[in-house]
Amino acid sequence: MTRRLVLSLALATLALTAVLVPSASAKVKFFQSPSGNIGCVVGGGLARCDIQQHTWPTPPKPADCPVDYGNGVAVIGGHPGEYTCAGDTVFSPNARVLDYGEKITKNRFTCTSKTSGMRCANRNSGHGFFISRDVVRLF
Repeated sequence: MTRRLVLSLALATLALTAVLVPSASAKVKFFQSPSGNIGCVVGGGLARCDIQQHTWPTPPKPADCPVDYGNGVAVIGGHPGEYTCAGDTVFSPNARVLDYGEKITKNRFTCTSKTSGMRCANRNSGHGFFISRDVVRLF
């Protein structure tokens, strides 16, 4: 099984678990940017943000991605950030708004809301991403 397919299945399972199992919400934190354009989740071994509107070009969909590709980014474990292959979204209408300048931390991941976009990183490995309407940076 390819890494992208594993990522897709892991993200779908995480999202489904958080919806169906009330105690799962304690394992992850959902939040959104003040603009409402970026929705994120952190916990369960990853940080992921999806975006509704952007001006950057969506990368080509890999052949091993059976669902939507490039509508968000994630950092999983200690691996570098990458575009998501996911048939779900982490947008939640009731998610907490993470005001500009605020941080949210769950386990080894920290996400920071900035006026320029959202930055999430694994504090141990230093890997992560920055996502905004205009740019994506994976590191």
